[in-house]
Amino acid sequence: PTPHPPTASVVWALRTMSATSNLETAAEWVPDPAETVRVADVIVRGSKVDAASQQRLNQDLLQLGARPDFSMYLLQIASSAQIDGVASQDSVHVRAKALLILKNVLQYAFTKLPLVWRKQIVVALFGMVRIPEPLLRSSLASCMSSILPYEPAWPSLLQGLLQLLGSDSKHAAEVAFWALHRICEDHTALLANCEPGPSHPLSTILPKFIQVFQSPSEDFRCNAVATINLFLEQEDISFMLAYMDPLVKGLLQLHQDPSVDVRVELAKAFCNIIYHEPIQLSPVIDALIVWMIQSSGSEFEELALAALEFWPNIAMYYDFEVFKQALFPRLPVLLPLLLKNMIYSEEQREARMKNPYDDPAVPDRDQDIRPCMHNSRQIVGLSDQDEGGEEEDDDDDDVINEWT
Repeated sequence: PTPHPPTASVVWALRTMSATSNLETAAEWVPDPAETVRVADVIVRGSKVDAASQQRLNQDLLQLGARPDFSMYLLQIASSAQIDGVASQDSVHVRAKALLILKNVLQYAFTKLPLVWRKQIVVALFGMVRIPEPLLRSSLASCMSSILPYEPAWPSLLQGLLQLLGSDSKHAAEVAFWALHRICEDHTALLANCEPGPSHPLSTILPKFIQVFQSPSEDFRCNAVATINLFLEQEDISFMLAYMDPLVKGLLQLHQDPSVDVRVELAKAFCNIIYHEPIQLSPVIDALIVWMIQSSGSEFEELALAALEFWPNIAMYYDFEVFKQALFPRLPVLLPLLLKNMIYSEEQREARMKNPYDDPAVPDRDQDIRPCMHNSRQIVGLSDQDEGGEEEDDDDDDVINEWT
């Protein structure tokens, strides 16, 4: 079973209590075996799902949270293969819950801990990356993502994760990947707004994730593209321009991926790129339009919805000759497809009728009837004169196969 995290009020209290430690004078931490057993017992008793057990767990956590070294005992339990007083069949579950509690504590209190303890925590977490249990690897990656961006040695720790991503150990590579994914997910704006230059964290993260596009793991491929999308969805993506060529090339190689989830993220990526940097897609726009038409008509609703977002984005650049030449011959196929998708199914009609704002007896709100004006986006650095008007091949399948 998946461990239950502590409640929000408990997390807030632990965060407040953890501010009492001395940053400079503490010695290297050494566990008290009796206290380790006590903390482990609290976690074991709190593993029961009934409300009374969870309430008792929260009370015990608040009491233990008054101790500055509470996080160190959680770390001791999480990193121990055998825990005194804990049955072997319960060990993995208890260690995973210790990691979840540790994550919530360290997310707010890591920088308040003594420096020597922080070093012990980082060393211990990296020492666990080859752990065989999937539940522990997931909890470990989540815990690492909550503290690494606040560690002064962040650049070297990031390099450590990137090296592990190419490790011969499948378990270590998995922990590194999920830790990096969650770091990007939790700290997207922080990473995107770093000072530009060779030391920019994304200068090493983005190329590695582009390489992961070719991973045999569906989860890795899907979440690698999803991670890239986090940054493509930022208002300003100028920090990504240096990686756009290999990024587009890597994305194009996924157009026939057997995973629908990967193709959904792929469609989102192309929608983001054409919105921000259409010039990057002009060499492959004809093949991309064909793929988007096919995806827009997919039987998989999520893929179809993601692909349909492409058409309002490309419409903003319809006055660009290359896009116009690629799109115009496809209109006899595209327009009926768009009209078809405008028709609600019986289930959709019933769902909309339950929406009070769609009730014909209810007056429209101002925002429902306020007109909106379409504005074209200007493509910087491109004009109609930059491109020729050569006639394209009508064989859509051949066009798609030419991507790679």
